[in-house]
Amino acid sequence: MHNDRLTLSHDALEDQGAIALLDSPLLADLTHLSLAGNLLTDVTAEAVADCAETWNLDELDLSGNDLSSAGYGLLASSPFLSDRARGRYLMRR
Repeated sequence: MHNDRLTLSHDALEDQGAIALLDSPLLADLTHLSLAGNLLTDVTAEAVADCAETWNLDELDLSGNDLSSAGYGLLASSPFLSDRARGRYLMRR
């Protein structure tokens, strides 16, 4: 069975946990990723923005975290995040 959605909301991942997830080979198969409420900062935003494996995401939920405007700016300028994902996470700020 193929799962293209992963919800890890409110699991206290913090930046280290989220960055570890970005290194997972399963990330390329995901179309929806929710990391809401995980105490994430701009460190995670930068890692997501630089992660080529996020190209397939249609939705990225980073709501309820500690991202600043600069962090959202990094995500918005990512060459890897799709326009679909970019539009959706910005609406969830």
